Amino acid sequence: KLGHLIALVATFMSITIFIGGVFQWPVGWLSDRWERRAILAIVSIGGALSGIFLWKFGSQSVSMLLLGGALYGAFAMQIFGLCAAHANDYAKADEFVTISGGLLLTYGVGSIIGPSIAPLLMSRSEPSALFGYTAIIHTLFLCYILYRLLKRASPDAEYDYISLPRPRALNLILRIDPRNRGK
Repeated sequence: KLGHLIALVATFMSITIFIGGVFQWPVGWLSDRWERRAILAIVSIGGALSGIFLWKFGSQSVSMLLLGGALYGAFAMQIFGLCAAHANDYAKADEFVTISGGLLLTYGVGSIIGPSIAPLLMSRSEPSALFGYTAIIHTLFLCYILYRLLKRASPDAEYDYISLPRPRALNLILRIDPRNRGK
């Protein structure tokens, strides 16, 4: 237990989520102009580094904790939307539901496994090791992205990234994707 007051925890979470939402636009804009997997690699590196920052320095002061939360939100909160955009770059018009279902299933499995493993690491170390754990996960994801960059060429993305809230609204892709209009 880090012993933070509820107000500080709420402020930390609010900053992390707010900055994550604000950064969806510039990250999405960049992913429409550059290789999405390269942008995924960049945000994975940023997520790993901000996780390490929070792990090592977040307990030193409130300012460091809030700065780390902002950095974490700016990078880590972009991954789901970028993965959805990347997956849909390869999709045919009749595959959107299948892809959305697969992404939601993957997100759900990760939402079960991650919170099951993190407490084990935290109990053997310290509560802030949670962010060290997230740094490890971001680094493993980065390795996978780099592997995929070497194995498969990028599609010619002709459609833009559309910022959506994570999984609840993912089915909106079906309604707003230009490839699905008029059907």
